[in-house]
Amino acid sequence: MAKAVEAGWPKLKIEEAAAKKQARLDSGLDVLVGVNKWTVKDDAKYEKTRNISSQEVRRTEQSRTEQNRTP
Repeated sequence: MAKAVEAGWPKLKIEEAAAKKQARLDSGLDVLVGVNKWTVKDDAKYEKTRNISSQEVRRTEQSRTEQNRTP
């Protein structure tokens, strides 16, 4: 394997596979959801990221746990 790496064989195979995959995506034979099929036309109305406060989650879960413990 060391000689194959020195000769660049693994890199060549990776590049070859990537080129074949890209060709299949470009031709529509392979589907990449949101990229070449089922894309959103107006994504402005969708929230891009969601900020979650770990401290708020902890407080909420502690409160729920306490409610469940109380007889």
